[in-house]
Amino acid sequence: MAADDPSNPVRTGVSRRRFLQGAAAGAAGATFGHVLPGCAGEGDERPNVVLIMADDLGYECLGCNGGTSYQTPVLDELAATGLRFTRAYVNPLCTPSRVQLMSGQYPFRNGWTGNLTELPRQQRVADAGLIDLGVVFKRAGYVTAVAGKWQLASFADHPDHATRAGFDEHCLWTWEYKGYREAYFRYWKPGVWQNGDLNLDVYREEIFGPDVFSDFLVDFMQRNRELPFFAYYPMVLPHRPWVHTPDMPRPLLMEPKDPQRLFAGMVAYLDKLVGRLTRTLDELGIRKRTLVLFTSDNGTPVEITSFMGEVAVPGGKGQLTRTGAHVPLIASWPGTTPAGEICEDLTDSTDFRPTFTALAGAGSSDDRTLDGIDLAPVLRGEGGHARTWVHVQLGDERVVRDRRWKLFHDGRLFDTVGDPQERRPIAPGAGGAEARAARERLQAVLASLR
Repeated sequence: MAADDPSNPVRTGVSRRRFLQGAAAGAAGATFGHVLPGCAGEGDERPNVVLIMADDLGYECLGCNGGTSYQTPVLDELAATGLRFTRAYVNPLCTPSRVQLMSGQYPFRNGWTGNLTELPRQQRVADAGLIDLGVVFKRAGYVTAVAGKWQLASFADHPDHATRAGFDEHCLWTWEYKGYREAYFRYWKPGVWQNGDLNLDVYREEIFGPDVFSDFLVDFMQRNRELPFFAYYPMVLPHRPWVHTPDMPRPLLMEPKDPQRLFAGMVAYLDKLVGRLTRTLDELGIRKRTLVLFTSDNGTPVEITSFMGEVAVPGGKGQLTRTGAHVPLIASWPGTTPAGEICEDLTDSTDFRPTFTALAGAGSSDDRTLDGIDLAPVLRGEGGHARTWVHVQLGDERVVRDRRWKLFHDGRLFDTVGDPQERRPIAPGAGGAEARAARERLQAVLASLR
């Protein structure tokens, strides 16, 4: 394939003893049946990978990106000592973004263009063979775990879904159980599906779900410190319902809810939990051989307005606007990723799968068409990233964009530099030679993505 071919893109009290016993039992069953061609000890250059994905957190929310509304000191420090990407994009809704990340394919190719929740119950399941990111790591001899938000199948109907997707262990918000979506919650008194069963030990008023998921991953990393591991942490924070966290005072019964204040507290708690994981890596002495990646599944909810200095930034979740699809991306691999540097290249979440395949040395075992490119050279500070466009989709609406121009499937073209709010579409033939060239170039890309 030629480099200038438009189809070529190259140019995420509880009985602690019982909780940990359950986790360890799941690990034992998984590990003893797992062939490990190598370990992450001396001489093995493959990193552990911790992939953290926030739920509904736009680019504008982090201090390192210029945000001034929220306290994110841990993430800001990760960016200051690692590599911060300024042009990372996803799809503007949950399911399309998660399936894209785990499959390495755009929605038009993998079939997931809308949310799982929009489908009849019998169709609410993603093919485990498609979302097999865990399998990529298992193929290379890694142990794998996922904790947080799955929401890619109902566990009542598909109890082993996360296992079939390649995860040796899982600790996940149930989302839906036996048809009752609100019977189990992600925050206080959480519903947790752990290693193939409900964990009723944590189904208590005083237990905060994000702590359960964090505890699980900390324990997983402690038990597997001598092995190469992949820990996927699709967080439940800071998605609605907006609630108080353990670090906030419990609201009075009749106190009106303030979504903006609650959201700020949830972002702060998210940052704290990221710090707990990175601190654990430090304590275990494995931080320098662990790649930590932080991103988000889509933009901030439309009900939330954040600030970047004096500039108000309304949330754009569910929209193909910049704020719907522009998300944070931070890579931290001490001694390997360039410290304190900024990458302004375009990237999107299809890039994770080929990057992980390369870093883990997994090779390829299928003929799946992948839409992403390998970022491993960038993470190592070797350069080589050359993506000239990204693709974003929601339902039947599709967008391709480069660093300046953005073309919608219906022909609307925007100059995102001169018109960052995308309010003045440029008509065909208008805008000068540069706009006409951009339209022609991006139309060719869009036409090639079928």
